Amino acid sequence: MNIRTIFISASALALLTSCQSSTPKSTAPAKTYSYDITDDCYYTSKCYSVLVGSKQIDTSKLSPANARWSQRTLKDGKWVTSPGTFDEKLTQLQGGHWQHVQTILVGGKARKTETRVFDKDTLQVLNLTMEFANPPEGAPKQVFYDLTQDDFSADITMPDGTQAKGKTRTKALPMFDGQVAGLTLAALPLSEGYSATMPMIIPNLGIYWIEAKVIDRRMLAIENGESIEVWEVTANWLNLGDGDIYEPGPDADGGSYYMAVTPGDGVPAVIEYANSGARITWDGIRR
Repeated sequence: MNIRTIFISASALALLTSCQSSTPKSTAPAKTYSYDITDDCYYTSKCYSVLVGSKQIDTSKLSPANARWSQRTLKDGKWVTSPGTFDEKLTQLQGGHWQHVQTILVGGKARKTETRVFDKDTLQVLNLTMEFANPPEGAPKQVFYDLTQDDFSADITMPDGTQAKGKTRTKALPMFDGQVAGLTLAALPLSEGYSATMPMIIPNLGIYWIEAKVIDRRMLAIENGESIEVWEVTANWLNLGDGDIYEPGPDADGGSYYMAVTPGDGVPAVIEYANSGARITWDGIRR
């Protein structure tokens, strides 16, 4: 799996584009943790400073959002603008749960829509629905995951209405959503020197340990020439299924999230996500 086009996140925009295979780096980025997926630490609370239910998660920091991002990818040493854009809406449902809808558009037409529902207080991801427009032959029209139990599998609907069930997988702990990790980061008490380790899941890809660290506070220029004050938060990922390590920083596969210091009033929580192969940037328009 190539994580470079995977994690972005504005109030949660993360994993926007499809995964591709790559050779993971073999060198562990630090020695604070063993990076051994057989270590029981990763399957208990011991390896995590922020678990689902932690008081460090403050959902009052979140607010409804409606934003769009564009993407540049690195090809032959040059940054090339992708024809696709990524729309994201964060709303609160009746009862208080958060709903996040992310749509990938190409030529102004929706290609894929992902809808997630999160617990109103803890931000635990409760379910995920993926809908595909004009899927190729043999591909599903819709995939749904109920993530409220330890065991989970995909409920698959084909274009002709045929139903199928995906492989059953197990998560050891309640988890945050890694595809839209920026939503979780936005609810944390970000400050100089802050760090957190969290359990995250991307249902169709895997289960992860993530270490997020605030590197600094700076002004970041965006698409429309405006500068926004942001926290740079690096992301260090360990895939607990296959042991792949995605190292932190904007020039590494794990990447960096540039989080708005003062989101709201049309400014999303994540201004930009950058890694070794992609730059995904808010367009600067208040909606």
